[in-house]
Amino acid sequence: YAGKIHMINPKGGVIFGQQAAPTCSAVGEAIDAALLMVPESKMLDVFADLQSAGVGGAVILSGGFAETGHDGAQRQQQIAATARAAGIRMLGPNCLGFANFVAGTPIWTTQLRRASGTLQVAIVSQSGALASQLEQFAYQQRVGLTHMISTGKPGNRKRAKHERKCFSPGGKKVSSRHPRQCPIRVCASRTLVNTSRSATATSTPARRAAALPIRVHGSRQW
Repeated sequence: YAGKIHMINPKGGVIFGQQAAPTCSAVGEAIDAALLMVPESKMLDVFADLQSAGVGGAVILSGGFAETGHDGAQRQQQIAATARAAGIRMLGPNCLGFANFVAGTPIWTTQLRRASGTLQVAIVSQSGALASQLEQFAYQQRVGLTHMISTGKPGNRKRAKHERKCFSPGGKKVSSRHPRQCPIRVCASRTLVNTSRSATATSTPARRAAALPIRVHGSRQW
């Protein structure tokens, strides 16, 4: 990534040798997207700051939402509603982020390699750990990735929408997660085994026009 990266911390200070601003609004420059690593109790305040600064997208690494139970799910719904009202595209919560290797714009929270080989595969996975493992395998086999997306516990961006985005011209294969589809390579996810959304995503005109294979990665426990 060749653009600017701004550090934000309410207490200011220096982070990785760079002076931190107390808020996004205090940066004084346009910010395209934010990586949020704050307690869930502070998340609504953070989204108010993002809206004030005109930030268009947010990746939430923080947990403590739907995975904790009913109360956490309600907090997540509130965050998603706040993001929609503010016009902020949200990925997560509880996700490792995304990497657009075509545009060179990663917001990913673990070690990431530069894509090698011909860019032809996109990975969409609920599990960031599984996405990272697939990225490692792709790198070893010199299979170039166009995109890698960890959805975590999806808020206001449905996984099928990410898949449709990856089917746009230039992307050749998608690693999704529906183990029932024989032509599809999918990273299996408990939450999607009994749904048909993956099939919906793969039946779009762009998918049919491309006539490109997707394969399925399943697991014995499903």
